[in-house]
Amino acid sequence: MPRYQRQGVHRWKQDEFVFDNDMLANEGLVHLHVNGKRLTSLLASHEDLVELGVGHVTAEYQSFDPALIDVEVEYGKDEAKVDMHGPFDVENWTTRDRVVTTSCGACEHDALPAMLATSNVVNAVHPVRHMHSIEHAFQAMKSSQDGFRMTGGLHAAGLLYEGDAVRVMEDIGRHNAVDKIIGAHVLSNEQHEPHVLLLSGRCGWDIVAKASRFNIPIIASIGAASSLAATAARASNITLVSFLRDGKAVIIGPLKDRIKAKD
Repeated sequence: MPRYQRQGVHRWKQDEFVFDNDMLANEGLVHLHVNGKRLTSLLASHEDLVELGVGHVTAEYQSFDPALIDVEVEYGKDEAKVDMHGPFDVENWTTRDRVVTTSCGACEHDALPAMLATSNVVNAVHPVRHMHSIEHAFQAMKSSQDGFRMTGGLHAAGLLYEGDAVRVMEDIGRHNAVDKIIGAHVLSNEQHEPHVLLLSGRCGWDIVAKASRFNIPIIASIGAASSLAATAARASNITLVSFLRDGKAVIIGPLKDRIKAKD
């Protein structure tokens, strides 16, 4: 499946409908398998699927050494299959027989305490970040969002490292973009731990849970944080920076020894 497809549309301009073409981001099913056993199915963009599979398993189940696994990707017309082979304890993992749209595991819980209990307490210690460095990282991420510029329909997630290095991935789903950037980090054998998870949209509980399992101390989003994201962040010792734009932001969670207002 190509990354984009051109479709006929009508545009409403100056009180008239005008026929035109528009570029749309493709979306299709991705079936994740571990050692031949189906783990789950996602709706996702059909590129960077190795990173998606590795990141999903890392963020949802466990961390692992990428040198010990082998990943195979099979592409169909509208579907793709990612099969990861390695020393996984799949028998203790929760599998999902339906297509999930958040990939966060919330559908397995019927009460908030059970959901919050799946998050870890972040204990990462990094040099204090300045708000301007996080804002500059957003600009670097924005300049890397080729899919969004082409279609306006792809989310981005980025990781900010020491020295202001930024790595970025895109997907039709916010949670998939986060899985892909985590997978890209794991597969890169990057020696430095990420300081900040960057989001092109809003931040919900599902993304806080993923960040906590990956020990990321700061999440910065261009959009809002939900109330449950805020609750989970406080419980996980994560700092949320939301509505970050034009030299302004809303901060939830710890500031001391983590972020400063200016250089």
